[in-house]
Amino acid sequence: MRRWYAEIKNTNKGLVSSFGGGTGHYTQIVWKSSTAIGCGISGSLLVCQYGPPGNFQGQFDKQVNGPVKSKAACQPRNLPVPASCVDKDPTDIKYGRCGRLKYGRVLLRCKDHKAHCAAKSFASGRFGRELKALLWKQCCRTCTLFMRPAPTPAPRPTPLKPASVGQITSCSFEDAQLPYCKMWSQTNGDQFDWSRGSRTPSLGTGPSRAKDGKKFLYIETSGGPKGIRAGNKAILRSELVSIRSGASVSFNYHMFGVPDWLRMIVTSQQKPEQVWAQKGNKGNSWQAATVSLKKYAGKDVQIDFVGSKGHGINSYMGDIAIDNVVLDRGAPTPATTPAPPASSNPAVHAAVKALTKQVNGLESKIDVLDKKVR
Repeated sequence: MRRWYAEIKNTNKGLVSSFGGGTGHYTQIVWKSSTAIGCGISGSLLVCQYGPPGNFQGQFDKQVNGPVKSKAACQPRNLPVPASCVDKDPTDIKYGRCGRLKYGRVLLRCKDHKAHCAAKSFASGRFGRELKALLWKQCCRTCTLFMRPAPTPAPRPTPLKPASVGQITSCSFEDAQLPYCKMWSQTNGDQFDWSRGSRTPSLGTGPSRAKDGKKFLYIETSGGPKGIRAGNKAILRSELVSIRSGASVSFNYHMFGVPDWLRMIVTSQQKPEQVWAQKGNKGNSWQAATVSLKKYAGKDVQIDFVGSKGHGINSYMGDIAIDNVVLDRGAPTPATTPAPPASSNPAVHAAVKALTKQVNGLESKIDVLDKKVR
């Protein structure tokens, strides 16, 4: 296993963005969602199974976090770190007395200070707990071989200024560069990402082609292998945009199989509000939706598309897709030209008064002449 971890030399400081033959063992060892490992020796071969397994395309950026650097970060849940523990790399074990252990029918082996021990447990219940305690007592080990609680997501940062975009931004996700169309990005506060493709890999769910162009975004919910669990969410978030009169978002969505919720959330002044939502099977065809944003006129907002995985044995058939997203942030309200104010110059006011008096005198003379003529 130490040899597998040594593949880190083929990575970029421990980080990997996709599967490779020269790094596949390393990425599986440190895969974030893998919380258990069972190993056995067959002849001269060490064979391990991971639960849940990893090395899935599109997940490497979140699941491969690089090497552990400090002993403080290495403390497993509910187990103290002995003072004698030497923190070198996630597979290194201080040898101690762990040469060859036999617990029931399970044979554990440590050789030359290298980990051939099982990682978390070979079974659940009392047997698993006793075996884990025995391993910890005999083989000092580091954190990546144990399940750690998920970190608390950081509070949502306040964007500094609205995105510099035109009145209408149309995005069909044809370009893989992030943010999509200089507008839509993956977020860090969710459990998995939206994927981009021309079809979904699962049968009986998701679209087989894009609504517009050749690509679209979708959530893949074939959960166990990817560590995606019921209730997990994927969030696609817009840049901060200034909303004006008549603003709206129109898009196409595909919900076929056993999909959970697709929601649109609008956040203004750090207050999120659900403005649109759909759940369940809508048929094997693209649907259309338009959501008005007129209530946010004059405000800066961020818009989220939130897809979630449902519950139940068929939740793996819950793929949801979106395409052809058009954000119209509205036209500016035309300014009205105010009437010019009356002059406050005293000389002008006196001249107008004198002219009015002369006109009134002429009208009196005309009346006198008119009476004489009659």
